[in-house]
Amino acid sequence: MPEEFISLNAKIGAGLIKNVLENKKSVCLVMCGRSMEPFLKEGDRIYISSCRLQEYKPADIIAFQTDATDAGIIVHRMLGKKGNYFFTKGDASFRHDPPVVSCRVLGKLVKVNRNNKVLYSNKINGCLMLLGSYLMVFWFYRQFKSWVRFWRLKKCNRGYF
Repeated sequence: MPEEFISLNAKIGAGLIKNVLENKKSVCLVMCGRSMEPFLKEGDRIYISSCRLQEYKPADIIAFQTDATDAGIIVHRMLGKKGNYFFTKGDASFRHDPPVVSCRVLGKLVKVNRNNKVLYSNKINGCLMLLGSYLMVFWFYRQFKSWVRFWRLKKCNRGYF
């Protein structure tokens, strides 16, 4: 079943997206602009989902409303957070954005589709990170065991035991 997209006025669109995200749904948008290249390119389908303020971390890509006069939506990388302010910057931009008040943050990027292929997904990346953590712990455990075995043999050869 093909997805349908509706073109909306930026002011109406931002308000509608905010209402949808407040009801715990995710929104699919088509990327316009080049401020997030090379990670996000013009025409990519990006999925934004709402989350609690405590769940935002530096390096997350977030969507936020610009000031009330413009009422557009910007998708940029979060550099940090201090109090009620988020600090963001586009990957291809030379300057940081003005601080964003937390009430203007709509959600964070959870999935990217380019040419009908999934390029990024929070679920996939979370599973890969978990698997990588397990493999790292297993590797360190094996290294530690071999190190302990080595030192026991060395002490035995010196006559300590």
